[in-house]
Amino acid sequence: MFGIGIAEMTLIVVIAFVALGPEQMVQAAHLFGKWAQKLRRIRSEVESEWGGQLTPITKEVQQAWNQSDRHWEMGEGTPETREKGE
Repeated sequence: MFGIGIAEMTLIVVIAFVALGPEQMVQAAHLFGKWAQKLRRIRSEVESEWGGQLTPITKEVQQAWNQSDRHWEMGEGTPETREKGE
């Protein structure tokens, strides 16, 4: 979830518990759950409505990202700097 491991999540919960206290921690967790549910619902609506149209764009962006990462790791810079001859 969000690229956060169990250790990081535990640390966040402990800090939140100390900062908010037990009563407000329950309210904050409830509010977070509501927002997470809303975001999941919005995401599923967008995917169902636009999913077929976004898939080719998503693949193209992912390929470009992977390509730029490979060049960066090889010390070649980004495609923009290669075109400029830098």
